[in-house]
Amino acid sequence: LIQGTMAHKTIVLKFGGTSVGSSSAIEQTAKIVADAFAQKERPIVVVVSAASGTTDTLLKMGNTAATGDTMYLTLFEEVYQRHVNILHQVLPESPEPSTKVARSEVPAGTYG
Repeated sequence: LIQGTMAHKTIVLKFGGTSVGSSSAIEQTAKIVADAFAQKERPIVVVVSAASGTTDTLLKMGNTAATGDTMYLTLFEEVYQRHVNILHQVLPESPEPSTKVARSEVPAGTYG
């Protein structure tokens, strides 16, 4: 149980979608988090939203899949590739992700 004194209160760092929407934004966000942790004054919690534009695409993907329209697969590939591209910009030496969902593993129209 955390005591109610100022020295023990948790710091919450919340970053919106634009803070993780590109490699340069992620690098800036990482610097802010690292600086906060380096101060070691209080416990820190980091909350990160989906990358800018991702939530809307995920909603569209879900609605499209629910109707049985396979266009959701194209949307899925766009979101997937966007995140892989950002990963490689932030960590250029990172390997290609080892698991990619095959189109046949994501059935349309089976939700709800």
